[in-house]
Amino acid sequence: MIFIVVILSVFIIYGLTNFIIAKEAMTWILAMWPSLSPFVFYIIYSICALSVVIVFFLPASFTIRKYITLFSYYWMGIYFYLLLAILISMIILFFCFRFGLVSPDFQRQAVLITGWIVFFIVSASLIYGRVNAEDIKLNSYEVEIQKKSEISELKIALISDIHLNAINNYDHFNKVVDKINSINPDILCFSGDIFDGDYYAAESPEKIQKLLMSIQVKYGIYACIGNHDAGKTYNQMIEFLEKSSVNVLYDNYINIDNKFVIAGRRDSSPIGDQGEVRSQIPSLGVQYKDLPIIVLDHQPSNIRECNSDIDLVLCGHTHRGQIFPINYITKAIFDVDYGYYKKDQNSPHVIVSSGVGTWGPPFRIGTDNEVVSINIFFNK
Repeated sequence: MIFIVVILSVFIIYGLTNFIIAKEAMTWILAMWPSLSPFVFYIIYSICALSVVIVFFLPASFTIRKYITLFSYYWMGIYFYLLLAILISMIILFFCFRFGLVSPDFQRQAVLITGWIVFFIVSASLIYGRVNAEDIKLNSYEVEIQKKSEISELKIALISDIHLNAINNYDHFNKVVDKINSINPDILCFSGDIFDGDYYAAESPEKIQKLLMSIQVKYGIYACIGNHDAGKTYNQMIEFLEKSSVNVLYDNYINIDNKFVIAGRRDSSPIGDQGEVRSQIPSLGVQYKDLPIIVLDHQPSNIRECNSDIDLVLCGHTHRGQIFPINYITKAIFDVDYGYYKKDQNSPHVIVSSGVGTWGPPFRIGTDNEVVSINIFFNK
């Protein structure tokens, strides 16, 4: 019942906000082209707005589904920034008209000018966001772990939230792999959301598999599963990763040559089936507590579960909000939504990546796609 209420609420809010956008956009358009038929505009706008709904009802086998999905991703970004800009402009115009800051004779021109300003700001933001999403940044951290190991240091390449689909495709992942290889890591870690909820949404999986297998790392590739690595094609996702020489960790751990321990968690709130329910930290049964312990856990909201035996937790999930101003929302929700964090001396080091892919709108505004390089120094 709660699920139905939530879905209905989302549809109602989405419908009302689209009505506001369409109504205001039509006002601006009529100010420029008074002879334009509102009916034609509303039909075109309705098709755009409904694309995000239609795609859920199309069978995966329909070729057209891919293109509607692509369009719906772009539409999400257009809708969000249009709504934001229009609401701000409506408030400004209301006060300007209400308090006589704009004369009645100039109000039509004021609406027209506002429309052009909104158009240019939204267009410039989205163009920048798309270009920025294609650029893979490199972010580096240094961490000291006060445990002994046979090695004095370890370089980790961390990536998260690839969301393999028609946008985060082979070409995009190829750039990610180039960035990984450029830092020559000892180990590669995935902190979840390799897939985008459906194995078949990934383009050219065979080519991506070859890319994964081409990565040369001394201690191997390890991954935990994220909330989008789930659903009806979960088994195909896991089979793909295992065939790609990726060690998937499901609430278990591996002792790496008695040098350090790498553990991975199941996701705490998967969107679909992931086989089994997530275990508690103590049930991982790590026997090598004197060795440095590194944990992969997709969602940073789970770091409070970690005890003093764990030295480093690597997360993703948040995308750092992905687009402005959502980055401020994720910052308020999580203890740490991005970067380095250590609560106190008895807590593990935590590093949260903003991810190397996008979810939904294919834009990065105020955030970056990144590969994370972590240099760990042990108390040898």
